[in-house]
Amino acid sequence: MRTIIYIATFILFISCKKDNLASETFKYPKVIDTLGVANLYDSPNSIQTPINYVYRVDKFTSVIDLRDTLKPYKYLIDAHFLSDTTNKIITKRNGLKIVVDTTSEITIRNTDAIFDLYKNYPWGESRSKKQEYIDSISYNAVEIYLSKNPKLFKGLSVYITNPTSKSIRVKEQDWRIMMIQEALDKSGKWKPIEYWKYSECGNSYGDIALKPNHFIMTKVVKYSGNFKTKIRLKFLNDSLVYYSKPFEGSINLGQFDTTAIQYKLEKRHFLSPDEKRKKLKIIK
Repeated sequence: MRTIIYIATFILFISCKKDNLASETFKYPKVIDTLGVANLYDSPNSIQTPINYVYRVDKFTSVIDLRDTLKPYKYLIDAHFLSDTTNKIITKRNGLKIVVDTTSEITIRNTDAIFDLYKNYPWGESRSKKQEYIDSISYNAVEIYLSKNPKLFKGLSVYITNPTSKSIRVKEQDWRIMMIQEALDKSGKWKPIEYWKYSECGNSYGDIALKPNHFIMTKVVKYSGNFKTKIRLKFLNDSLVYYSKPFEGSINLGQFDTTAIQYKLEKRHFLSPDEKRKKLKIIK
């Protein structure tokens, strides 16, 4: 009789253990977007800068409704006036997973197009007040036009997940995840096809308190080109570098070329941590 009780208890324990594991497993949620369906693929011939806005911070769920415009300020743990001061003691950085949903496409808005008008403008030189006024009017006109006529491209949903039992501190810059895309070149080496622009404003940087079984959702551009290859995401979180699992894609070979921007690039623009920080850890 006692043996039967032991066996029954063991079976019940295994069953509960499986249920607990299943409840903590992240599955691709269905996303209800605010944007229309995109018909365009972004097919540039030069290295790009990513967008990577934080669209949602939430617990593991089956549906994400982006029509809900409530921003997740409650997860901020920096000096922001809406931050959660009780989570400022969070120091854990490791344990995250990057999950790319390659099973479906999502629409991404090309906000960088706003700045195309000024990409060759000599910002470092002195300008008259009249010229600054004209520039301001032109800039506002471009913003208004793009808001009414957005350029929509195909993209992929990306989730920074926390499958651990403790909250993890995730760095953000201007409410964007510090992440770029890399691709295998013809020789089979991973090379960046995007680079990161760091802000010179200290108020641009903050942290998100990512609770257990929670995720941060962002979007990345789904590139298209004449070179079929494998692509992966590289994500920097303070002194930790994370990589996603590689996935199939295509790009133009010109996206590997950094010559045009070499004069303003440093290693950190490809998300290499500062040397002053602790030893780099690579997490795959």
